[in-house]
Amino acid sequence: MIKIDNVSFAYGNALTLQNVSFHESEPMIIGLWGRSGSGKTTLMKLLSGMEQPNQGTISVNGVSHITIQKQ
Repeated sequence: MIKIDNVSFAYGNALTLQNVSFHESEPMIIGLWGRSGSGKTTLMKLLSGMEQPNQGTISVNGVSHITIQKQ
């Protein structure tokens, strides 16, 4: 269903997510929690395609909609 491999994202010089990976293969309800500014909303924006990662691969339902490798 959702597969995220080594995703990193930064707003300018501020690194928000670094090398995040997880795989969810069964339909389930998942909660995200963390302090303010920890990257929860950024992760959701990446999953929805509203933002693109600086590095990594995101696929939803088997469709890789974002694949960027840092050079």
